[in-house]
Amino acid sequence: MVVETATQPVVYCFTSNLFLRLGCARLAYFFYHIPKTAGTSAKRVLEQWFTLATDASLEAGKLPADVAPDDLCITGHFGGKLVANNVSLIVRHPAVPKNPAAKVITFVRDPVEQLISYYYHQRADGKTSASLIEFAKRPFEFRLSEALQISSIADIEPRLSSFFFVGLSDDLQGSMDVLADKLAKPRIDVPRSRVGKRDGQVQTLAPHDLAAIEEMFELDRHIYQRVQDAMRGEKPLIWNGERQFADLVDTRSATGDTKLAGADGDRTAKIETFEICAAGRRVEAPVDCDTALTLELKFTVHDETKRVQPAFKVFWNKQTAFTVAYTHDERDLGFARGTHLVSATIPPNLLNLGRYEFEASLNDPYPVQRWDLTSELVSVEVAAPADARATAAGDWQSPFPGPVRPLLTWKKHTNPE
Repeated sequence: MVVETATQPVVYCFTSNLFLRLGCARLAYFFYHIPKTAGTSAKRVLEQWFTLATDASLEAGKLPADVAPDDLCITGHFGGKLVANNVSLIVRHPAVPKNPAAKVITFVRDPVEQLISYYYHQRADGKTSASLIEFAKRPFEFRLSEALQISSIADIEPRLSSFFFVGLSDDLQGSMDVLADKLAKPRIDVPRSRVGKRDGQVQTLAPHDLAAIEEMFELDRHIYQRVQDAMRGEKPLIWNGERQFADLVDTRSATGDTKLAGADGDRTAKIETFEICAAGRRVEAPVDCDTALTLELKFTVHDETKRVQPAFKVFWNKQTAFTVAYTHDERDLGFARGTHLVSATIPPNLLNLGRYEFEASLNDPYPVQRWDLTSELVSVEVAAPADARATAAGDWQSPFPGPVRPLLTWKKHTNPE
């Protein structure tokens, strides 16, 4: 909202329960960090130009004191999305769209190199045991077209023009020099940070496997090529601050996304913790597809006069796979004032291979209201068993399409000739 004062209008940018008092003439810069695009190195330069504040620190109310808006840069992955979930950039910072005072910076990387870098990052963290070619066949949540929410070649120009600056992580020094000139900041040598270790899989990829990966990233390569052309000066991107991200906002409004009820005051109910467990332990590494997953939600009800019902949403390849709604019996009187723990179990051999994201929410279904929502998505990597245990895949080696592949009991009967 805009509040007129005797001197100048002031913008209050709403982020969760935190109001940021920013001058209307200038809003903070935003660094939209797409994972595995040399963002850590970029931040080492940005921190010499700006006071950096992570999006998480804003959520915790730790905004640096006495920082002028044009000296502040807010950084974050924002769930790898501009808009689509509750941690997305535009959802978290609704003052950004159609506002030339808000300047968003990002970097892109050769899409195949980005995938390979992410693969080795996941392996180092123990989050995947797949080979590189197996990993490449799964949905990649941070590919450029996903992170920038570009669905066709026609979307590339208007989307990239919504950014104040788009650089290349493959030429980070050259990109940061261009950005320095654009911001009237001193040029700074870019340090190299967090270089991942790789084995020999990249060098030994069969030509047809590499060609198959490149084909999967055809749209992403068009995006990358467009930024290359801009950085070479062949066809500069023209920033459209007055209409930046307007199409995303208009689309979101048209879909009628449910807003948090009570988000600007005392909530009817509040989520305390949300965890995914397997065999009684919190999931921190890939789980076999024949392992049952238990979704555990702890929440507090403050107003027992309101209906509060938990629900879980499961995402696969950034699409909703299914929603688990709370089901009660006739003796259930609802959730009284106090703290409650509920759980729901996804049976073994139901989920396909790949990464799943889970969202918990507290709702009133009549009429539909949402009292609270998890602040970030919880993810789980589902992998094939290492031994010869039976799964729904049978003898098929290629990944099944779709989010689920239930293991069924087969019966067969043969009529004798």
